[in-house]
This record gives sequence, C-alpha cells and structure tokens, in this order.
Amino acid sequence: MSLFCQSDEMLHYFTDLLHDLWFDWPNEGWKVQDGMLSFILRDTENLLDKERTIAFRLTIRAVEDVRVTGRPAELPGSEEFNEFDYRKSEGLLILKNCLATEIHCKVKELHLELDQLPG
Repeated sequence: MSLFCQSDEMLHYFTDLLHDLWFDWPNEGWKVQDGMLSFILRDTENLLDKERTIAFRLTIRAVEDVRVTGRPAELPGSEEFNEFDYRKSEGLLILKNCLATEIHCKVKELHLELDQLPG
C-alpha cells in the first residue's frame, strides 16, 4: 500500500514520519528517471519499531531537475533526513538533512509516494 502526498498538510505528515531516518548518497549523484527520483530511507536507530529496522521507498514524481547544495563530497555514505520544504511559487521541493546539505528538486507539482518495504 502506498501513501501519497499532494498537499502541504500531507507533506507535514511525511516529514514527521521520515524525520531522523537515514538514506544513502548515491556515488553517481542524484538521477531523475522518467520524471521521478526514488531512494530508500531506513530506520537504522529503530525509532519506529524496536524489534526490526523499517525501510521506505520515497518517490518524488513530476521532477524536472535535481541539484545539491552544500558540500555533499564531505558527507558520510549515508545521511539523516531532517525535513521537507516546499516552495510552491518556485516549484521547488527541498529535502534537508542534518548537515546543511540539501537536495533541491524542481517539480511541476507536489507529488510524493511512500511505500514501506518488506522486511
């Protein structure tokens, strides 16, 4: 089952759920494929479930371009997600982490999809 986000209110709930989960920085950089950017977020600290590590696939749809600000080369292999910032007037969805490096997605509209992975 997927959860969808197409509003500022729902984006707030996505931030609450995904805050403090970890994702890997791709060695080849962030790539948009067919207008989508997907990556895995893991609860490596077992904040959501003490018995097992939960993982989610986050897909951002309607992506036109992706760029990274900050110093991604200085980051470890994985990073802790902090929050989303959606600037509707600019068509910009920003994923912020805890080390001041951000992923800026130029989007046609706000459209995220979240799937819990088996495990």
